[in-house]
Amino acid sequence: MTVVTVFVFATLFTAAVAIGLQYYFSHSMARNAAAELYKSTAESVASELQAIGRVNTNVVNLLAGNQDLVNRENEAAALDIFTQVLELNPMIYGAYVGHSDGYMYQVVNLQVSELARKELFATPTDHWVVIRVENTPEGWMRSYEYLDTNGRRRTSRSEPTDYQVTSRPWYRSAYESGKVETSAPYLFAHLGVPGRSISRRIAGSEAVVGLDMTMATTSKFLATREMAGDSTIYLYDTEGTVVASSVTHKYGADELRAPRVKLTGTERAYLEQLPTLRVSNETNWPPFDYTQEGQPRGYSIDTMNLIARMLQIEIEYVNGMTWTQLVDTFKAGDIDLLHSVTLTEQNKDWGLPGEPYIRIPYALLTREGEPPLKRVAHLGKRTLAIPAGWSILEVVRANHPEIPIVEVASTLEAVEKVANGEVYAALDNEVILRYLTRHYFVRGIQYHENIDLDATKVPDKLHVVVAHDKPELRVIIDKAIAAIDAENLARLEATWLKFDSQLDESTSESVPAELLVEIANTPAMQDQLHSAQLAGRDHVVFSTPIAAGTNGMLLGIVTPLDTVMAPYLEKVRLSMAITVGLLLLILPLSWLFANPIVKPVRQLAMENDKVRRREFDSVVRIPSRVKELDELSESMVGMVGSIQEYEEAQRELMDAFIRLIAEAIDEKSPYTGGHCERVPELALMLAKRAADSDAAPFDQFHPESEDEWREYRIAAWLHDCGKITTPEHIVDKGSKLETIYNRIHEVRMRFEVLWRDAEVDYWQQRHANPEQEAALAEQLAATHHQLQDDFEFVAKCNVGGEFLGDEAQARLKTIAQKSWTRNFDDRAGLSPVEELNLKGKGVPTPATEALLADKAEHIVERTRSTDYDPKLGINMDIPEHLYNQGEVYNLSISRGTLTAEDRFKINEHMISTIRMLESLPFPEELSKVPRYASTHHETMRGSGYPRKLPGEELSIPERILAVADVFEALTASDRPYKKAKPVSVAVDILHKMVEDNHIDRDCFELFIREGVYMEYAEAYLAPEQIDKVEIGKYLSH
Repeated sequence: MTVVTVFVFATLFTAAVAIGLQYYFSHSMARNAAAELYKSTAESVASELQAIGRVNTNVVNLLAGNQDLVNRENEAAALDIFTQVLELNPMIYGAYVGHSDGYMYQVVNLQVSELARKELFATPTDHWVVIRVENTPEGWMRSYEYLDTNGRRRTSRSEPTDYQVTSRPWYRSAYESGKVETSAPYLFAHLGVPGRSISRRIAGSEAVVGLDMTMATTSKFLATREMAGDSTIYLYDTEGTVVASSVTHKYGADELRAPRVKLTGTERAYLEQLPTLRVSNETNWPPFDYTQEGQPRGYSIDTMNLIARMLQIEIEYVNGMTWTQLVDTFKAGDIDLLHSVTLTEQNKDWGLPGEPYIRIPYALLTREGEPPLKRVAHLGKRTLAIPAGWSILEVVRANHPEIPIVEVASTLEAVEKVANGEVYAALDNEVILRYLTRHYFVRGIQYHENIDLDATKVPDKLHVVVAHDKPELRVIIDKAIAAIDAENLARLEATWLKFDSQLDESTSESVPAELLVEIANTPAMQDQLHSAQLAGRDHVVFSTPIAAGTNGMLLGIVTPLDTVMAPYLEKVRLSMAITVGLLLLILPLSWLFANPIVKPVRQLAMENDKVRRREFDSVVRIPSRVKELDELSESMVGMVGSIQEYEEAQRELMDAFIRLIAEAIDEKSPYTGGHCERVPELALMLAKRAADSDAAPFDQFHPESEDEWREYRIAAWLHDCGKITTPEHIVDKGSKLETIYNRIHEVRMRFEVLWRDAEVDYWQQRHANPEQEAALAEQLAATHHQLQDDFEFVAKCNVGGEFLGDEAQARLKTIAQKSWTRNFDDRAGLSPVEELNLKGKGVPTPATEALLADKAEHIVERTRSTDYDPKLGINMDIPEHLYNQGEVYNLSISRGTLTAEDRFKINEHMISTIRMLESLPFPEELSKVPRYASTHHETMRGSGYPRKLPGEELSIPERILAVADVFEALTASDRPYKKAKPVSVAVDILHKMVEDNHIDRDCFELFIREGVYMEYAEAYLAPEQIDKVEIGKYLSH
């Protein structure tokens, strides 16, 4: 056995012992840390629950001192008080007052509980429900009154009840004690869900005021507590009954099992390249397609979500519009999928209709007691109500001209007309009719199901219409619809289309581990970690009493063991890697000891080569037991230090000049300040990730010296140095008429002149024709209104925020042709430069001029040649004139605020950059600065500027700088012509530019995959810009 072998075995043994001890202590530390964390969490939860209790107690005390609540004649005051309390306390479900004679008045906040909204048959627009229990001539009745956010009454209903206020525990305990009483959890009579009541007797009366808080709100509170991933918090009693937990339960398409869809490889590839699809969402067509608190809901929504999961595509909903607006948006190409469409001859060509996803048979609604109807023809000449604009309207008219049809605004109005006897029947889908009659409590009606419309083609199915430009997607969606199985269809039907029953979505009322019950009844086991196995997975369990006076409540926390141990095991793995690495480093020492003379000499030779290659930072002193070698090494290091100091001084001087130029550019415009500073930082972040990557195409990009990095950093600093030649009013042009100032003020003054001219003409005409005073006044008002409307349009055009289409441009030209009278010389008071630009002779005053004009003096000719040196390689489309400041010409810009001349003037900064940098005598190590700095506006498809270089001619550093320049510009908050975009929007725009072959895909994906976008955002962007980015949809592999 050699010495080296002994050394290796000793090292391995030491490493094994160290790792074993570290694992043992890490495991112990993990359990102790988890126990401390859970105990701290329990104390925090208990403290916050107690604080909530104190707030509720104070609220009840305040309410108990308010005598207005005793006066039944002043329920408006009680409603105002209760709604304010409920708005300020979102964990409270309801507020109420009960009287000794059994009368009760309660206000329920529907925003707190979706279950309450469903159980009380409220619609999405309802905000409050007022519940009264009172003795009437018909006996004890419970009434419900539905109010919107502004307190407007939608409808009401009543029902018999055996509810007795005075027998309720919350009333009895508060009445007898006269103090604030908090009940144990119990089922609320009106809602049927567990909760607690806090109540107190109103001073000087026999009435009791109270507040209700459902345990669901407590569960929401627990769900907001920060714990390790996969941890669950339970609030439970000594018998293991869960009072509240952090587990949230939601039913929707995510809980539906997504069936497999058989797709070809081509279809899969097609789906993978799709961007996020925009899907329609109507606001008020329940139960198929509607919104609730801004969130899409309904049968069609769950179906679309299920299809998206089946096809593994991303979708987003477009709502906040009427159906007509959604259709128009779809036709305009801004919506990809339009669902809930019943196909007719009028709409079949909107897009690509496919297979239906549900059949919704029609039904007639009449008053109760009418003979059964099976066909529309059986109506004879009796009136029929149908919603206006509905697809079935023309079908009925064509097949039954004898039936008098009453067009109504909505199906609800049709139902109300039937109930009131204003029409004989109403026609709609059976599901819609049942939904409305239930949620609006319409009584005394009957349904006539499966009605025959006596037509060959009846639009009784819902379809998804796909945009014309996506025929492949049409085929794939039809496959997905066909793959939806009976189980999913049954769940969808039970959730949305069955109104007499609902799915049992309740969860277990007991804690998941029996060990938690044992801990609850064994004080010695509390405040400690215990092990348990749940669902075949090891867990740690912790339980502790939360506080005194909580009826024996405990807080239990259940966490998977691997979640607790993961951070510590990672450290153990890191320790093993470091130990192995150190071992590999130690092994060569045996050879080092064998040759103490030769090795230092060789090392000194290597250090000398570093000096020759100017790798000064890597030169190190080589210690040696040989005195002469040691002195030589020390002398070499000293020499290198002197050389470095001299070169560093030169670098600092040059860098100072460069920074001065960049700062001058940024300071030139308050709207681009910081751009020249931020782009280099972002470019270097991404370049360093590229240098660290071994994946193609970055495997050939590995800058090895500081000079190479400095060369790239200087190029990034100088990438916009040419902007120093760009006029500020072009860079900062925030409106179309802006030059040195915004010329909209001149245009406004002309409108003011026309306004006054109209008034003068009115008074002159009125004086001459007093009998026409009324007509003249009407004419004046019309003229003023038209002027206001025209100026508002011109001003809106000037902003440039929207696309200016052909119709708008035609209107602009019509307005421009209006005339006004100028009475002053327009050539007086001009500067010498302005006088040089005048064309022809002046027009004598008074002069009639166009309201908006493109004058000869608006054209500014070029004074410098644009015949650039061929060696610069400039390849740009150059406008004829330097500037065109014509008013109509500028206002007619279709997008943005820049004319072709303005755009070239801005783009021309790249030509200035090339000329400036090419003229500088850069040393060899900085020779690529002009090239790097001048190509960030080139594109991969060769359509950029100033040289129109194709992607294959752009190096990795140049492609990276292009990505950095675009991302900084998108997220910058100092631009006059746009708002700073959130990170996710900027990334999405970058991705679109990749898809359009503008910027390099590999650099973009590296930018996303390595998290460079987030590193930059956290360092330079405002917190409100930083949001989540779904990086998976942007990566090709």
